[in-house]
Amino acid sequence: MTGSAYIKMSDEFLDIYDEYGASFLRGSWDALRLMPPTKEYVTNDCRLDNGVEYLGGYERYNERQLTLSILFEDTSMIQSFIDWIMAGTISLKVPTIGKIFHLLYSSSGSVKTYNGDFATVEITFKEPNPASREDIQ
Repeated sequence: MTGSAYIKMSDEFLDIYDEYGASFLRGSWDALRLMPPTKEYVTNDCRLDNGVEYLGGYERYNERQLTLSILFEDTSMIQSFIDWIMAGTISLKVPTIGKIFHLLYSSSGSVKTYNGDFATVEITFKEPNPASREDIQ
């Protein structure tokens, strides 16, 4: 679907549907919306004191891994899309969520083809710093 997601190439965002005939399947936006895990709390487990002291106010997000399901309307475009996103950090702009996510390609699952025309693939990304998300202006 045109306008559902954009990936930054060079200095401009390109619509993944217009460029690759790709769109995200149900559940992909939910994976992006999930809150990232927090890092372990800083603790003081001094033998002289009872219990463990948790030092608050230092909560930080940890990196996370997420899997996005993508539908391709042209199976010949899958490899060029994966080659494109493997180049490094990608910026994924999702207008319906109102955010820009900075992701790294991690791996891709098996390709499921339907009638030789359509295909789905699950691509796993890492979000190294969830705090670096940007709001869409």
